[in-house]
Amino acid sequence: MFSHDNNYGFLYEVCTLSSSRHAWWRKMQDHPDIFGWSETDIVVIGGVAYFLTADAFVAAVVGNQAFERGCIASFDLEMEEWRPTIKGPQSIFLHNAVDMHDNHDKPNQKQFTLAILNGSLVMVHGLAPYMDLWFLVDFEKGLWVKQYSIQVERIGDLLPMYPLSVLEDGRIVILIRYTQLEIYDPRTHTFTNVLKVSHGSRVSMYTGNLLSLEW
Repeated sequence: MFSHDNNYGFLYEVCTLSSSRHAWWRKMQDHPDIFGWSETDIVVIGGVAYFLTADAFVAAVVGNQAFERGCIASFDLEMEEWRPTIKGPQSIFLHNAVDMHDNHDKPNQKQFTLAILNGSLVMVHGLAPYMDLWFLVDFEKGLWVKQYSIQVERIGDLLPMYPLSVLEDGRIVILIRYTQLEIYDPRTHTFTNVLKVSHGSRVSMYTGNLLSLEW
């Protein structure tokens, strides 16, 4: 958990939950970066929490210059310590000036969020007419691979797009604008509407085995 302290900074705390009644919050070391508060800015994979930094978000969505610093902070929940910050693919920060505005000279809507796809950390970056999914393949080297580029004609009308899972046949389950659950087929570049959800609802993937649950 992180929150504002009395000095207008951030206070980082961690709590271990167990059958014991002696759980308590423990203060952690500060981090030099500021993080977003949205659930699309924070993901947890394999006991490590990843946080998208605010400066990287601004650079990817608003700026058009290189961002040399790390853009994702990581915290090891078991060791209770910060890990090295991860750099993102530089190409997402280098937009051509023409791409910053549409044909009506209005700013193009963009997205820069984090996601988990089949156990991998994914960086979701969109600039019409594509939404790119970058997979982290080497933590130590900060190596990212763009495995999918979702094609949409009017991406601004679909933001935000939150990918949830890659199916065995390669199709991608996506939550769009928190109101529609759709499946995207990268072979035909088409969307299939699956379900409408209530406005403000949140959807996530359960990765366990339902058959092992006790009723």
